[in-house]
Amino acid sequence: TFVPVTHSAVQTATVTGAQDNIADGDLGFAVDFTITGCGVPALTAKPALITGVTGNDDTAGVTSTLPGGSTSTEAGGTFEINCKLDSEPLAPVTISAVPVVLTTPFTRTEAVSQTAITFSTANWNTNRALTVTGLDDDYVDGNVAYNVGLSVQSNDPVYQGLTVTAVGATNTDNDQVGVTVSALSRRPEEGGVSGKITVELTSRPTEDVKVTLTNNDATKGAITAPATSELTFQSSLWNVPQTIIVEAVDDEIDDDTATWSISYAVSAPANEVTGYNPGSGIVITDSAVWNIDDDDAAVNVMVGADGPTTSEAAGSTTVICELATEPRMPVTITALALDAAAPVRAEGHVSSNDKLTFDSSNWETAQSWVLTGVDDDYADGDTGYVVQFTPSSGDAVYNSVTIPDVMLTNIDDPTDTAQVVLTSLTQQPHEGALVTGQYSIKLNTKPTADVTIVNTNQDPDEGSFSPTAPIVFSGTNWDHPVIVTVSAKDEDIDDTGVPWKITAASEAPLETTGYNNIAIQDVDVININDDVASVIAATPGGVHTDEAGATIVDVTLKLATEPVFPVVIDIVAQDVMVPAVRAEGTVSPARYTFTDADWDQEKTVQVTGVNDAYDDDDTEYTISFSVTGDAKYQGLSVNDVTLTNRDDADTAGVTVSALMGTPEEANNIAHRGTFTTVLTSMPTVPVTIDLSSSNTAEGVLVSAPRLVFTSANWQVPQETTVAAVNDNIDDDG
Repeated sequence: TFVPVTHSAVQTATVTGAQDNIADGDLGFAVDFTITGCGVPALTAKPALITGVTGNDDTAGVTSTLPGGSTSTEAGGTFEINCKLDSEPLAPVTISAVPVVLTTPFTRTEAVSQTAITFSTANWNTNRALTVTGLDDDYVDGNVAYNVGLSVQSNDPVYQGLTVTAVGATNTDNDQVGVTVSALSRRPEEGGVSGKITVELTSRPTEDVKVTLTNNDATKGAITAPATSELTFQSSLWNVPQTIIVEAVDDEIDDDTATWSISYAVSAPANEVTGYNPGSGIVITDSAVWNIDDDDAAVNVMVGADGPTTSEAAGSTTVICELATEPRMPVTITALALDAAAPVRAEGHVSSNDKLTFDSSNWETAQSWVLTGVDDDYADGDTGYVVQFTPSSGDAVYNSVTIPDVMLTNIDDPTDTAQVVLTSLTQQPHEGALVTGQYSIKLNTKPTADVTIVNTNQDPDEGSFSPTAPIVFSGTNWDHPVIVTVSAKDEDIDDTGVPWKITAASEAPLETTGYNNIAIQDVDVININDDVASVIAATPGGVHTDEAGATIVDVTLKLATEPVFPVVIDIVAQDVMVPAVRAEGTVSPARYTFTDADWDQEKTVQVTGVNDAYDDDDTEYTISFSVTGDAKYQGLSVNDVTLTNRDDADTAGVTVSALMGTPEEANNIAHRGTFTTVLTSMPTVPVTIDLSSSNTAEGVLVSAPRLVFTSANWQVPQETTVAAVNDNIDDDG
């Protein structure tokens, strides 16, 4: 700005270049002037332009970095290249990664990048990543170094086609030189189908590779394809499998276990650089081949015409044997009979020579064994068993041949039934004497496991047996009888004829022929008794009573045997002569009861004489007993006890009183006479006294002429009345 006062003073304007980040080179510029605010026309003219050049400090370029290294792998491993521009572009810039194709020692590409990145004015200085992926070239070429070029494309002329330094990288190899041989597809058959083997390379060669085949045993097999016994793998078809066809030689020998093999050799030209040349040392395992023979060694066995049964009664059958092919060495076959269910016992045995031998001279002729049933003593029914055969030979095929078993059935002995055998009791045991009974016990057949017999006394009050311990029968003592002794118990009871028994139970949980819980007959016992039921009555103190009651007789009672139930004895005193009329004595008590607790204890009955008023002198009478209760005592007859009752002064007689009053003839009604008559002792039967007048002319009986006295009125005087007869005669007196 200029003002009048200082208009002549020089002022300076500074021109400075602008920073633009663009690689646009050194660019010229001009300084233009504009004058304002002056009213003098001559001073309004602009000065001439002043020109100059701005120097550029930006360069077009690409900066690349490797954040994770620069290794790729043939398995598809990747790495990244980070890129950014060194200056701001005038137009978008696209950068691509271009791995370099290698040409030595052969052409191949090690990597690929399928991405590109584009930079604009907005992101030109920001890192962006290019991904490089390793390629599998199928060659065994080791870890290969290669370069990745960066291609730049843009409408900005400074970036278009810009040369950028390539990035060095390494591709890690995953290939191995070698030959893969498959397993045999199937075993070749003599006179039949063939087998196949496939061969292929494990990596790509640079030249043709040949695999030469060698048959190591032409007597057993042949390589029918390829005809030249040589396989050629071209570099372009290296991964196409090639097929070997093998066939078995039909030799008429059963040599199914024999093997032959194919060996392999690899060759390639010297200029093959990946490892298939002769000096590479490639080792290929021989292929083993097992032929399927059409000659099958076999031993055929079959049951003969007698059928598949033997019997425990020594019944036999035959088993026939023959070979299917000629053996190369003698073949001996041994037969063995085994019970399939229980090898511990045999149902049959080879009763002929158990070994048959076949050789090249007799192999076509059948031979046979004789099998005979074994009586095994088991109650096992008709039992199947097997005949097994074992070959032995220097011919490996026949030495290991499998011979099927032959099944036979042994018909059981019909008497072999599971049964516990008890003999009858030798005699019935006696009470109170050394007389015992015995029986024996054993098994009817051999058991397969121990059989325990437990005997049980069902009435220990009647007897016992020995031994009481359980009896154990095994496979060795099953038919040895065990003696059981039976004894009666002397128990004071009249029980002759009362049966008791010994029962037995079988325990054999592991036994298989039927002895477990088998039914066993009881042993019935009837003791010979030494006890007889009776009532013992005694008079230890005498047998006389008296009518005065001064002498009492004790009658003792007890039982001879122990009762099972109470015994009641009723006691009655009876006159021997006239038991229904009078009693000569009385008993006290009149009943006793005996039990099993006091049967042998004396009980006393007191007998007292009865004053009967009879003139019966010393009279015998009996004490009688009536027994009820226990069956052995019910109604038992007991001997009476006879006693004598001494009579007192009783004398049979008739007492007639004096006549009371004097009968008069003049007044024979008002004046009569009476007298009484009475007995002096009690009659045993009614007593009749007939009265009569000695002189009916003088006097007569007025009352009944007959008097009757009984035991009820014998001592009651009976009155008799008499009257005088008026005869008109003076016969006074």
